Amino acid sequence: MTKDLDTEGRVLEAAKRVFIRKGYAGARMQEIADEAGINKGLLHYYFKSKDNLFSAIFEQAFREMVPRQNELFESDLPLFIKLEQFVERYLDFFPNTPTCRLSCSSNSSATRRLFSKGFRAWT
Repeated sequence: MTKDLDTEGRVLEAAKRVFIRKGYAGARMQEIADEAGINKGLLHYYFKSKDNLFSAIFEQAFREMVPRQNELFESDLPLFIKLEQFVERYLDFFPNTPTCRLSCSSNSSATRRLFSKGFRAWT
């Protein structure tokens, strides 16, 4: 069986909505499956656990941010301008990225652990 990218994308988008609505601790795999329009077994085929699903969403967000930051550091701009723009982009990223906003605002040790793990992987 091969994984369908459309289904995987639908699952990721559905999971983002559920995580934002319910928080990490309150989100249930069945609710995410229902939101994505698939059965729970298929959800577990794509993502073995809630941790894996949350990590995939987080990694997707960082994949969008990191190249922009790398381009900045490789540019010919003066160092002060690079630092200023880095901070602006970084601070803009979190409030505009629901999964990161959820990670930062959650009191859950699981979300803090996943956030830390994801951040280390992409820096």
